[in-house]
Amino acid sequence: MPIISVIIPTYNREKYIQKALDSVFLQSFQDFEIIVVDDGSTDGTKNLLEPLIKGGKVKYLYQQNLRVSKARNNGIKNSSGKYYYSSSW
Repeated sequence: MPIISVIIPTYNREKYIQKALDSVFLQSFQDFEIIVVDDGSTDGTKNLLEPLIKGGKVKYLYQQNLRVSKARNNGIKNSSGKYYYSSSW
């Protein structure tokens, strides 16, 4: 079980999601899980994340567009860390 769950809600942010993920991956503290909650994106967000999903580096949740607060809550509900951090989108 990781200590920290990093929850990243996203909606059509294909251009920016890698930068957000790199920010987490470059941290010196490494006991974390990353949960990306896709709030109904219609761009290539999932395709871009596919290698990280398959490699187990990112947990990916897709939901219909319910807005950021529901996306964040979905991520929290599906997290396993002792603590969680949720980024803004």
